[in-house]
Amino acid sequence: MSWAYVGGTGLRRARLTFTVAVLSLLLFPMALQTTYASERDEEYHRDYIYGVPADPSEAWTLASGARLYDNWISSLDAEAPEATHPATVSSGTPA
Repeated sequence: MSWAYVGGTGLRRARLTFTVAVLSLLLFPMALQTTYASERDEEYHRDYIYGVPADPSEAWTLASGARLYDNWISSLDAEAPEATHPATVSSGTPA
């Protein structure tokens, strides 16, 4: 093993450490900004989907009713019930 080989390994390790440090400093702020943007977008979409306009039009009211009829749990962003309603018989049809 020659001295140049040992020195070359140390130099490679130093370059790698420096490169990782620089990339970390450059990419960390971008990661924070992406997290903030996704939280902001999620809030916007939640308000867009589940919110109610100040003066709902007839088309909005009909569409909202259709979403409730189609899947009320998703439409209201609610938890699914753990058990069926007592009025529902075991076959799954109303009494």
